[in-house]
Amino acid sequence: METIKQDTKDVTVGNNNELINTNNQQNSFALRFVKRASVYTGVICVVGMFGVPTALSWIGFTSMGVTVGSWAAWWQATHFVPGIFSLMQSVTATGAVGALFIKVGIGAALTKAFIDASKTSNETKPDNNEKVQSKLS
Repeated sequence: METIKQDTKDVTVGNNNELINTNNQQNSFALRFVKRASVYTGVICVVGMFGVPTALSWIGFTSMGVTVGSWAAWWQATHFVPGIFSLMQSVTATGAVGALFIKVGIGAALTKAFIDASKTSNETKPDNNEKVQSKLS
C-alpha cells in the first residue's frame, strides 16, 4: 500500500480503491435489479391490461358474449367441455384474467429480475486504482 500526502490528509490508495469497488458492486446490483424489475413488471402490466383481453376478444370471447362466427363460437358448437368454455367466457366478461395475470406476472417478474441481477456482475465500474493514482500524481 502506498500512502500519499495531500492537503494534510493521508490518502491510502489501496483502501480507497477497495471501498470504491465494494460500493460500485453494491450499487450496480441494486441498479441492475431496479432496471430489470421495471422493464419486466412494465411489460407484464401492459400485457395483462391490454394484451390478454384483446387476444381473448380476437378469438371471440367478449364481455357481451360469444361473437357469432368466431373461433369461440365454433368451439362452443363443436366441443362439449362446458367447464373450460364457461371459465373463458366468465373471465372475459368480468375482466378477472387481466388482474390475475398481472398479480402472478409481477411475482414472476421480480423473481426473474433478482436472479438476472445477481448473475450479471459485468456492469460494475472498472478498477479505479489507476484513476486515483493518476489524479494524485
